[in-house]
Amino acid sequence: PCPPGYKVPVKSGVLWNQTDEGWSFDTANHVCEHSASGVRLPMAGFVEAYGGSLYGTGGSKDATFIWSATKYDDNNANCILVRTDKSPKYYKAYRGKANAASVRCVAE
Repeated sequence: PCPPGYKVPVKSGVLWNQTDEGWSFDTANHVCEHSASGVRLPMAGFVEAYGGSLYGTGGSKDATFIWSATKYDDNNANCILVRTDKSPKYYKAYRGKANAASVRCVAE
């Protein structure tokens, strides 16, 4: 899903080395930013595999769910979730590959 010279990142690097601390949310523009690293992410939401519901778009329930290229098991892949309505706000997780979420390509 990435242009030539870019790839879906594996489960490592600046995005994967964050903690729950230091995130700020601009809900008017639907973005979040990590103060120490400068990582800035659109809060694009995601589509859940079960039922096809769109989640995390709008107001106090913004969220972003970003895939990695690292497989968790045959049915799941590792991902990062950042959410304004839950605690922790940032966490590493895995989700079923049938979910629709963002891909943040990085240079090869």
